[in-house]
Parts: sequence; structure tokens; C-alpha cells
Amino acid sequence: MIQFHLLLIILTAFFCNVAVMAKEFSEKFEWPGGYQAGLSLSFDDARHSQIDTGLALLDKYDVKVTFYVVPDRVKERLEGWKQAIASGHEIGNHTVHHPCTGNFDWVTPDNAIENYTLKRMRAELLDSNQQIQELLGTTPKSFAYTCGRTTVGRGLDNKSYIPVVAELFTSGRDWQSESANNPEKVDMAHVLGIKMDDMSFEDIKAIIEETRKKGHWVVLAGHEIGQDDGAYTTRTSMLEMLLSYAQDQKNKIWIAPVGTISQYIRNKRKN
Repeated sequence: MIQFHLLLIILTAFFCNVAVMAKEFSEKFEWPGGYQAGLSLSFDDARHSQIDTGLALLDKYDVKVTFYVVPDRVKERLEGWKQAIASGHEIGNHTVHHPCTGNFDWVTPDNAIENYTLKRMRAELLDSNQQIQELLGTTPKSFAYTCGRTTVGRGLDNKSYIPVVAELFTSGRDWQSESANNPEKVDMAHVLGIKMDDMSFEDIKAIIEETRKKGHWVVLAGHEIGQDDGAYTTRTSMLEMLLSYAQDQKNKIWIAPVGTISQYIRNKRKN
């Protein structure tokens, strides 16, 4: 009798685990075309190397990315940025003045985000959109938080401007996050973005593999594109391996701009 009860307990535990696994599998997010995860590459600040080095490399692998640009930087490589649009890349908003925390010594009081108000930030985002439209003929639908800061003001007057981003854009990307995005849960106005600057391909691949197991969406964020090491440089050698890996159909990774994937997720949620 004791053996029978023990067997019953074991079988019950087994079938409970099977039921849980089946439930998790059935609830896994459905990506298009048999893909198992989403991947977006994004680059900030409209740095010269993105045009001078990055475009040719991205075109080689026929990969489309999101560039979060600052209008004044766009003017310095205007024809290149027009070519980026012609090649199918997404242009996102990254403010006009790129405010950061005043805790950094290099940030002036005028550019310290602690000295911003919600009204000022909203006006700057609209101004940036207008300038980008005039320069490139496209109005950004995606935004990236400068220095990863999602609030304005200081102390008791500190306020989130995520609602402003939610009003003006279809997505807002964070910086130096620690996780990929669960497509069923992600707040599109606060999409997690993982640093790819100064990272090895092995480290990035591990992140993507874990993302694929969960059926999630990883957004990678970088700045310069070049051969040299640097805290704010995505190395071309790493990028080549990443692009080749992502484009290999057997890996079942859907690589597309932030705006493309965020809109797909929105549509799936509606349905």
C-alpha cells in the first residue's frame, strides 16, 4: 500500500510538471515566419562612424537597424543619412540637445536633465521630430532615452517623462538594461535596451540564445562602429559575426528595426 501511494505521488508530480510545461509552451509568443525570437540593433547619437563604417557593413548583410539621431549630427553627414533611409533603416528621435544627468562633470547646467521640466522635454522632442522631418523627410516614431534617463527634475520635483514618450512615439528604448523584453508584457514606452558596445560576440550570442529559449525580444544598443576597443564602440569584428549569425535561417532569429518589431507586437496584442 505504501509503495502504491508513493507511485501515485510520483505520477501526480510528473503529470503536473508536464501540464506546466505544456502551458508555458502554448503561451510562448508567436513570431512570424517560424522565428523563435526578435532582435533589433540600434545605434545612438548619429555618430559619423555609423555612416562612414556602419552602412556598408549593414548593407553587406542586408540588415536593417534603428538609428536614434540628434539633428545637428545629422547635418554633418546629411547625404549619408539620406542614404541610410534609402537603404531601409529606421530613423528614431534622440532629442535635440541630448540631456544627461548633471552629476557628470561634462554636462552643463543648461543640458542637465535635472533642470528640465516635462513641458520643456515635450517641446524638445517635437522640435527634434520637426528638424528630422525637414532634414530627412521622415518623422520618427521611435525614441531612445538619452543616457538612459527617463525622468526630469530633481528630488521631490523629479517626474517621469515616459508618459510624454508614450504620447508622441510608438516606442521608447532604454539604455544599459539587464534583460530582453517579454513581448506579452513590455511597456512600449520603456523598452529595455542592452549594451552591445565593447562586448564580445560570445557574450552577445549567449544573450540571444537565452532570449530565443523564452521567445522574447532583445534590443541591442551601441554608439560608435569601428575596429578599436572602447566603452562606447561596437567593434566591427563582433558586428560581422553577429550579423552573420542573425541572418542564418537555422538560428530562427527575426532581425528587424525597433519600430518594425514593436508594431508587430502591438498588432499581435490587439488580436
